[in-house]
Amino acid sequence: MFEWFKKKSRQESFKNIIDLLYSLIEVSNRTYEDILRLGDSKPSDRRKIHRLQKSLLIQLIGPLPFDRVKADIIEPILSRPETSEGARLAIEHVCNEVAPRNLCWSKDDYAAYEELLPEFTSRRRPQSI
Repeated sequence: MFEWFKKKSRQESFKNIIDLLYSLIEVSNRTYEDILRLGDSKPSDRRKIHRLQKSLLIQLIGPLPFDRVKADIIEPILSRPETSEGARLAIEHVCNEVAPRNLCWSKDDYAAYEELLPEFTSRRRPQSI
């Protein structure tokens, strides 16, 4: 009955996860550079990273299977050379919060994820993360 709503929810979650990851990388890279250069970071950047991490956590607990999101989206993004060590740590911290929750997804969730994956992985984020 609400299949259209579930599909839209999954699409939005997929898009939000990707957008949040790139935003978190952008701010974390800048903050990591500040730490290396100045020995400290701006409080406003730390607050922004924390807000992005909370939003990412909420999305990762959502309608998409976390194990697949991590393997198909998060790991490839973390392995990119433009992702700093600070960004990796910020994202891995969120993933470590999701992993022990033992969330269960149905076969339908996995099937719906497989349908969405090509659509979103074919989109490219601009090089200037």
